[in-house]
Amino acid sequence: MHTALRLFIAHLHLHDRGGVATLSARAAGDVGLSYLVHHPDTPGAAQILDASIAIACSLMRRLCGSEWTPSAVTLSHARPQNIGPYRSYFRAPVTFDAPHSALVFPASCLDQTVAGADPAARTHLLALAAELDAARPATVTELTVRALSRMVIAMPPSSDRVAEVLGIKPRRLRERLEADGSSVKELLEDLRRELARQLLEESRMPIGDVAATLHYSRPGAFSRAFKGWTGKTPRQWRKSLGRRARAAGAADGPPSES
Repeated sequence: MHTALRLFIAHLHLHDRGGVATLSARAAGDVGLSYLVHHPDTPGAAQILDASIAIACSLMRRLCGSEWTPSAVTLSHARPQNIGPYRSYFRAPVTFDAPHSALVFPASCLDQTVAGADPAARTHLLALAAELDAARPATVTELTVRALSRMVIAMPPSSDRVAEVLGIKPRRLRERLEADGSSVKELLEDLRRELARQLLEESRMPIGDVAATLHYSRPGAFSRAFKGWTGKTPRQWRKSLGRRARAAGAADGPPSES
């Protein structure tokens, strides 16, 4: 099972270049299979995250059996009025306003053998994936963004950690990114800005928790960074979202009677 999920995560970019999946350790012997949207200004991010976690749950049920259920599900957006469909589909406790959207399940699941595993099919599919990668090789910028996106879920990202993941020396990574007109610092700032926007717009997480999720040591440092990106503090940004929503509701007018 562990190998199957690792291969899924490693090759997801062949289908989806706007987000990444990651598998990380949680407390009490659990692991989390998370999905994160990193493409900037993605519309409907909350809906994309919901669909992705539902697909991940379906994948786990294909691998583990139709009765498989996660220990918990976390979703990084506000609680909707009707949570019945979530409980019905996942058959597990669902937490909203979470730092990340993820399926949480016992790490022991990773030791399960996949029923019906076909080594020949695996070899064929890995060869096909290699061909697709060769046909459109990722740039060092794309590889760096993927690495940073996975790291930000579990740990503070750094240039040295990215270089280690990519299997090159930190100096060589800096040189290759400079040739692309970028840097690890700039790419990390872009990622943090996108994730901050998603969490402030889609969830009711306290601003201090958003700062901690993005690995800022203090909420003040996050507020200064966010104001540098948008011209507003996180609190001002949320207030402006509320005003825009109320204005849109007024423009739509009162609901018509049937």
